[in-house]
Amino acid sequence: MFGIIFAINFFYWYPLAAEKFSLPKLPQVNTGTKDSTTVTADIEKPTSESHTTESSTQETIVEEKDAFYPRMNFQASDQISTIYQPLSNKIDTMIQQNNMTGTYLVVKNNQLVLYKSYGNAHEQINDPYKSSYSIASLQKSMTAVLLVQLVEEKKISLDDHIDKFFPEIPNGQNITLNQLLSMTSGLSLTDKKPSSTKSYQDLYNFVLTHTAYKDVTKWTYSEVNYLLATMIIEKVTGQGYDEVLEEKIIKPLNLENSFVFNKRKEDQSLVKPIENNQERDIPEYAVLNEVGIGNWAFTASDFLIFIQALLDGKLLNQESLNLLWSYPPALYNYSYKSGFYHYPTSNRGHGLFRSYEPTVHFSNSGDTAVLFFANTYQPNDLNAALTKQIFETVVADPAGL
Repeated sequence: MFGIIFAINFFYWYPLAAEKFSLPKLPQVNTGTKDSTTVTADIEKPTSESHTTESSTQETIVEEKDAFYPRMNFQASDQISTIYQPLSNKIDTMIQQNNMTGTYLVVKNNQLVLYKSYGNAHEQINDPYKSSYSIASLQKSMTAVLLVQLVEEKKISLDDHIDKFFPEIPNGQNITLNQLLSMTSGLSLTDKKPSSTKSYQDLYNFVLTHTAYKDVTKWTYSEVNYLLATMIIEKVTGQGYDEVLEEKIIKPLNLENSFVFNKRKEDQSLVKPIENNQERDIPEYAVLNEVGIGNWAFTASDFLIFIQALLDGKLLNQESLNLLWSYPPALYNYSYKSGFYHYPTSNRGHGLFRSYEPTVHFSNSGDTAVLFFANTYQPNDLNAALTKQIFETVVADPAGL
């Protein structure tokens, strides 16, 4: 009887004590690495066969030690801690009252609060963990990481001027790569991207002949900055953008539910966008025109894994992360850098592509986050506004404190 009482009290009070005194958490959370313990037996005369086996074992141990493990088990969406269940219920009610369609992922203190699909998205795929959406402009954060990884490899500098790579771009001798990442270059496209695009190269040719420079007195969002960053990544690496993203981010983080939008595998699922109350397919040219700025699909959990891995130093070292999010000087105030808008204690990302509208809010540590991957655009910024409201609710809620 004493043992039962002790166990009940331990599992009830331990999560509270863990948050208060920084103790290890029992459920869901992984540390990002996996410890491997080796037991060595005394072997007097190892044979060549045993030496080969021993070497193979050592290599396996090294691989396990260096392997990436996400902070959380996102597949445990039906195992919300009792501590966070009231908050989960509250958020679920907020979402249903607004008749949202898409997938919501809510995390507080590295604990799963809610991972659920709603509306038409739920009808299409009844599994939030397998529900992938276009990430639209959120992909710019990954393009920025790929560029700064090249800085780490000493292949480029963010102080390099873009005329070094593309002398055709106006005022390129005065525009740095860092200004591309902050969208403070003054560059913009002079026309809409063409519907005749049949390859990435078609788009690149268009960018090189339809980019203009203008002195600006306030910050202006302009996607050509990241199209040029994408082109520079390809030029420096000698590889296609999708190949580099796969090699540098997707495979190292084991993002199995992420893929080039129009090239998913049979075991990968895509939530289709809704326009005029009907499911729509995206034309090929529109996807090609989004290379580097929105041509990939992710699940909400895969994208949060990317954010947390970035903050945990799995993709960039601390110096490079500081460089990634530091602002180059400008004559005006702005908060955007490398795919996100940055605030004192949190960060925000948003995208819009053919009725897909992903929104993300996350704390500076990545411990608390709200992601909404919507498959339909809502008027009056309802998708983004509700996601912000939910994030503020999660931060303010005392659960887990």
